[in-house]
Amino acid sequence: PSVGRVLMQAEPPNAVQFAESYRVRVGMAQSLEVAILAALASAPGRVRVVAPEQQEAFLNALPLYALKGVGLSQRALDDLGWLGVTKAGDLPRWSKPQVAAYLGRSSKQLLPYLFGPYR
Repeated sequence: PSVGRVLMQAEPPNAVQFAESYRVRVGMAQSLEVAILAALASAPGRVRVVAPEQQEAFLNALPLYALKGVGLSQRALDDLGWLGVTKAGDLPRWSKPQVAAYLGRSSKQLLPYLFGPYR
């Protein structure tokens, strides 16, 4: 089987049915980026909902390794671990130029997930 993403708008009951029927991870949020991260943080066959007022807390608690699903390399994960960075919410405390300089090429993919603008 191949791995990919399905992006769709759905009501919560339909999202639960989709997740359970296909044993896939489903994320629901106000923005595309946070919904993708929510899906990466959920279990197969489950839905993770992040309400707008929970978004900051969700990102602050999200393990850094979840960003591997959106472009963070294993090397960058290891390097950030050496600096004590363990949560996705730790990176937005840096400036965008600092994150870009430290992560190099992978930063282009990651910056929207960390700083927005959220779609």
